[in-house]
Amino acid sequence: MTVKAKMVDRNSTIAAGVCSALFIGYCVYFNRQKAKRPQLQEQAARTKKETEARLGESWAFKVTCLRRR
Repeated sequence: MTVKAKMVDRNSTIAAGVCSALFIGYCVYFNRQKAKRPQLQEQAARTKKETEARLGESWAFKVTCLRRR
């Protein structure tokens, strides 16, 4: 490998590591926010019920139900 190829490989590895760390950090942050504020869970449940009511017996609703099983 040339020096330039090694630098590109190294930079790609560093970028992937930074992106992974940021994603994991965001997941931890969101999980803590969800635990602190029960309103988020209530809002998610409310939104889900409204979506199910809006879709009714449509094809998309049936596909969504199959995915949950």
